[in-house]
Amino acid sequence: HVNHERSNLLVALHNEIVGFCKLMEPHPEEMKERDDLVQRFTVLAKKVFKDCQVDVFGSQATGLCLPSSDIDIAIQLSEKDTETSAPEGEDGKVIISKEQELKDMENWDAAS
Repeated sequence: HVNHERSNLLVALHNEIVGFCKLMEPHPEEMKERDDLVQRFTVLAKKVFKDCQVDVFGSQATGLCLPSSDIDIAIQLSEKDTETSAPEGEDGKVIISKEQELKDMENWDAAS
C-alpha cells in the first residue's frame, strides 16, 4: 500500500531542494568572473615566480562553490624560485629597502 500523502510531501521536499540548489549556484557570468580572476592571479604569480605551479582546489575546482565562496589557490615554488640573492639579516630574513618594497607593490598593481 502506497501512502500518496507521504509521497506528495517527499516530491514537494525534493522540488524545494532542487529549487534551492539552482538558486544558490553561481550564474555562468559569475563563474566566468571567477575563472578570469584565477587566470589573472596565475599570470601575476608566474611573473613573480617564473617556474611556479598554481593550483586551484576546493569548491572552485569541483564546481560546488557558492556565489560568496572564496577561491582556494596553492602556489608551488620550484627550487629556482625559492633561491634569493637579496641580502639577509641576522635572523635570516631577506632585507628589502622601503623603496624597493614600494616599487614591487607598484609593479604588482600594474600587472593586475
